[in-house]
Amino acid sequence: MREKIVYNFNVLYRKSSAVLLKLNIIKKIFFIVIPLIFFVTISSHIFAARQFLDYFFQVPFFLFFAVFFIFFLNFFLTSTRLMLAYRQFGYAVPFRNIFKAGIMGQISGYFMIPFFSAMVGQHYSLKNFGIPRAVTAIVALYERVLMGIIASCLSLCSVFLIWPHLVSKVMMYCFQFIEICAVILCIFCVLVFRGWSLKEKKFFSLFLSKRSFIYGSGIVFFSFLSFFLVANSFMVLLFFFNQSFSYKIILGSCLIVSFISSLPISFNGWGVREFASVTVFKTLGVPIEESLFISIFIGAVSLFSLIILSLLSKYVLKESKYTSQLIVEIPLFKGLNLEKFLIAFLTYSASIGLFFQLHFSIPPIMINISPTDLIALCGLLIFFDEFYHDRIRYTVPYMKTFFICLPVVFSVSLLNGIFHFGFTSWAFYNKFLGLFVLLGYAGLGIVFVKNFGKQGVYRIIDIMGITLFFIVLFKFLFVPFFMEFGILNARSGEGFQGYAGNRNAFAIQLLSVFCLLCYRSKYCFNVSKSFISMQNFLSGVILMGIYYTYSRGCIIATLCFIAMFMFFKIMTLKNLFHLFFSALFLPAIFYLLNGALIFFNLIVAYFSSLPFSWLPSYLLSVYSFQYSDEQSNQERVYTLIEGVKLWLSYPLFGAGLGRFVFNELEKKHRYLTIHHTFLWFLAEFGVLGTFPVCFYGYQIMKEIKTHIKYFFKFKYNIPFENFLHLILLVIICLLGQIYEIFYQRILWLIFGFSLTTLRLSFGTNDSKK
Repeated sequence: MREKIVYNFNVLYRKSSAVLLKLNIIKKIFFIVIPLIFFVTISSHIFAARQFLDYFFQVPFFLFFAVFFIFFLNFFLTSTRLMLAYRQFGYAVPFRNIFKAGIMGQISGYFMIPFFSAMVGQHYSLKNFGIPRAVTAIVALYERVLMGIIASCLSLCSVFLIWPHLVSKVMMYCFQFIEICAVILCIFCVLVFRGWSLKEKKFFSLFLSKRSFIYGSGIVFFSFLSFFLVANSFMVLLFFFNQSFSYKIILGSCLIVSFISSLPISFNGWGVREFASVTVFKTLGVPIEESLFISIFIGAVSLFSLIILSLLSKYVLKESKYTSQLIVEIPLFKGLNLEKFLIAFLTYSASIGLFFQLHFSIPPIMINISPTDLIALCGLLIFFDEFYHDRIRYTVPYMKTFFICLPVVFSVSLLNGIFHFGFTSWAFYNKFLGLFVLLGYAGLGIVFVKNFGKQGVYRIIDIMGITLFFIVLFKFLFVPFFMEFGILNARSGEGFQGYAGNRNAFAIQLLSVFCLLCYRSKYCFNVSKSFISMQNFLSGVILMGIYYTYSRGCIIATLCFIAMFMFFKIMTLKNLFHLFFSALFLPAIFYLLNGALIFFNLIVAYFSSLPFSWLPSYLLSVYSFQYSDEQSNQERVYTLIEGVKLWLSYPLFGAGLGRFVFNELEKKHRYLTIHHTFLWFLAEFGVLGTFPVCFYGYQIMKEIKTHIKYFFKFKYNIPFENFLHLILLVIICLLGQIYEIFYQRILWLIFGFSLTTLRLSFGTNDSKK
């Protein structure tokens, strides 16, 4: 009897296990197929379902198979490219494991933040190989940058081929990009001249070695093939429906659509691909319904091929059980902590690149692109792993809870907004997904300080100071003369705004770095007087930049900071004199050059007996050196009044994320935000949503208050992390009243520098407490 019971139990166990296994397989297939059904259903409602089916049945089977085969082959090409990228950094991962990691990254793209999802999928697929998180992040960034360069170059050639009348406008954007590259090259040369450590030279030689060139060439080759294949999938369908078009026109338009679809701003290209198809193909005379069908059909076939490949990788390809080892026979890798220096490379790049933005005008909106947001998402991956395994100790209590609460608050506000006024791209992409970019900047600062400590923060402050020095120098001296001689296009009257796209945002960047440089020049030891003089000179030039932005709020905040530094003995009257003397340096050179040009033209006119016809008075009117006009002030007051009304209408839970912009678009057809950070929180998040932010601000104030007491009682230098907290609080309390500064990237990077338990004080008596 007992044996029979045991036998029946084993039979039942085996059957139930088989059923559970089948259910598990069905569940995995279900989670993959559901997005396909969802997107096809939604797309069928965009235009008539009958019309969608009519287009679908027109497509022959061989054409479906051709597009399917293109994407099937493209997955193998991208996997090969990914394998070469990992091998370039010293990790010999087998192809089958790389293939599965690529598939997992593609699947994650339907459920998580763009670009971040690919890194997460790859990292957790290859975690058994001991690959550091920073390597996974830099490989994903490396792939994306190379792919973007190739795609943008091919798309640029296509624009010249299809729309010759747009050459002048495109070249204006190209000059903007070249201008930024010239400034970054100057910054890079100065950093090299100032001297790298032996380990830094060894790390950067990884990218300049013959081995890297060979692997990089292979990655570029496979990227070119992959991009061309995806463009051919569009071209096959477009040529099938429009056989009268020439091959060159179809190929060029498909290259442009493929480039726009590959931008990491949507979930695996959905939405952006449809917008690009309709916009580009419409210029060729293709109907909107046909363009939508082509893009949706390609997206659906891509998803179908992803399902087939995921099943193939699950049940056909077997994973390697051994772990990958660092290739130690390559001399460049010996004695190098690769993950640590990759974190440094990411942080250095972010500290330079966050001051540069590219601006494109597509009426009725202005698109601002910050390339360093991809670096911030790399930092988010590294920080997320540290955060998940609880490897970080914070200077402020309950900070781990804060990093959990903030996304929850934004998610609730987004759902609240969808419930009240529907889904808006502004709320989702700019505000909701933008939050994770900001958390990436903060996370990058945290992991950098954890690895490099005080010396690393010194280097970042120097890099930021040198970067802003060259931006101010180039914009104040070189740009006016280049414009006068026709080298750059005239953009007079835009305001002294650097590359931030807004003079107030540029002034906040300048003010933040000015405060860091002032503290750095005071509490730096074992350095020469010339180094301190250089710090004062950089601070003075940045101070001049703040003045010429003509941002009243930032000018007043700068005066408040100078008074605070004098009070805490961070700055003396001698330092203040040096600052103002340095601030007059660039204006003096400007007017001397201006006078020299006038004198030169007078001499030429005198000896050549020609009338004096050129006077560079235009140089003085390149920028709009004036404060905000009355219309701007009225607009700011208007946003405050409307913001208060919105909060009073929804006091507890708020009106929902993006509600104010939604109302302005409906009423006045313009993008306008509330010019008050706290009021924006109250209006769109309510009292409940604002409470967590205020609570953690209170915790930071308690920490600062303690150290200020020690300063008065024991003459104790304020620790660096608490000084950073003080800077952030003063900026938020002063400038947050007149601007919406929550999305200022530099503030979040500084916030990350201030959140570790590692003591970062510059003073020698910081241990007294």
